[in-house]
Amino acid sequence: MNLNGAWSIALSVLATLGGGGAIVFALSSWLGKIFASRIAEREKARHARDLEEAKSELSASAADRERRLKSLMQHYERQVEEFYGPLFNTVHQVFAANRIQRDILNAKDASGAQCLSADAAEVVKDYYQKTYFYPLHDDIIKIIRSKLYLVEGSEIPRSFYEYLAHAAQERDQRTLWKEHRIDTAFLPGQPWPQGFYPDIRKGFEEAMRNYEHCLQGLRGR
Repeated sequence: MNLNGAWSIALSVLATLGGGGAIVFALSSWLGKIFASRIAEREKARHARDLEEAKSELSASAADRERRLKSLMQHYERQVEEFYGPLFNTVHQVFAANRIQRDILNAKDASGAQCLSADAAEVVKDYYQKTYFYPLHDDIIKIIRSKLYLVEGSEIPRSFYEYLAHAAQERDQRTLWKEHRIDTAFLPGQPWPQGFYPDIRKGFEEAMRNYEHCLQGLRGR
């Protein structure tokens, strides 16, 4: 039975008992307070349930957001530690070795003549190829081959393909000449791609920024 029905029955009983309007008014006022109290308690309970549901939804939403941010942070961390960071450092080593080799090959004495003979210069080139360039290029190729899925964006930069062509052709042509005396000078060498280093640096910096944004999100900034 609902409250309205109970209230109607109570008034009917009071009317049949008689006793005057004062008694009816007093009892009706008392019953009204009871019913009002029950209504208030029922509304209070409903509001409490609604509040708990809202808190639960907010908590679930916050937990889901935290999981997504942590997953993204892990991805960007891998980009830095396993792909762009190693590429960035290794390319710098290539640049450093190339600069030193160039300084040695281009060195001139007081009279302006080359310090190294042609044969000595060839020995220097062989040394730098075997000691620095071949191993460093192997490292770069290995990183690209095994971690290319960590590249930033949906498209692989063209400079990556150009670099692979440069590294392969340079080694192949040099090996063919040194070990088999096959001259392939008729085929122009594939130059070092000018966009390779900028693309690596761009990806590295982008991954670092994305990582920092996720970190700030977790901190609630």
